[in-house]
Amino acid sequence: MPFPVGSLKFKARRRTLGASAHRVVVRRQLPWYWYALGATLALFLLIALLFAIQRLGGEEQKELDFLRRQVRELNDELLGLRSTAGTEKNAVQIERSTTQQLVARVKVLESENAALKEDLLLFERLLQAAGGDAAVRIEELRVLPDGPHQFRYKVLLAYQSGKPPQEFRGRLQLMVVFLLEGKLRELIVYAGKEGAGGHDVVIRGFLRKEGRFELPPGATLQSVEARVFQGDTLKTRRHEQL
Repeated sequence: MPFPVGSLKFKARRRTLGASAHRVVVRRQLPWYWYALGATLALFLLIALLFAIQRLGGEEQKELDFLRRQVRELNDELLGLRSTAGTEKNAVQIERSTTQQLVARVKVLESENAALKEDLLLFERLLQAAGGDAAVRIEELRVLPDGPHQFRYKVLLAYQSGKPPQEFRGRLQLMVVFLLEGKLRELIVYAGKEGAGGHDVVIRGFLRKEGRFELPPGATLQSVEARVFQGDTLKTRRHEQL
């Protein structure tokens, strides 16, 4: 049996009024000045935040400038220390060079002093021999190393005569004996090129002769003998065992 129309309307109204009815949200509308106040507070907070950020950035910039100044000061100090160290190093080098020069000069003076003493002794011997028979003598013979397989020799010759001739003309040669491969070998070294008359030394009082000679690789020097000839006649000689 069909329901009445009124009953249908009541059922529809009951659904709207019951638990299945739609929810209604009730909102209170705030006045406009509250919104203005909130916006103002937000603006103040934003300005304060920007000011704090700017202040912090200014302090960081000051600290950065301070650090930069410190770096510049440290660089200047480092350059000064390097300059001072370089000056001290140059001073040490100059002092060392001066010391080496003085040592070399002292060695030269000592050598010259020794040569003067030898000359003095030579003059004394010449004075003692004055008035005797004329004779040529080898007063000194020295052989010194002068590089790989090389040697330097020094010979001091003397001639004193109260009668003509007042000079001696002859030849000076060295006989060098060395050991090579277990055998003794000889090397003749001439003091100089023979000039006119077949002589290479002219002695008036005394004469120094210096020169060099070289041995084969692996050779060992044994002895040196200086000889003075007049023509083919051996006038004097001096042997130096090494």
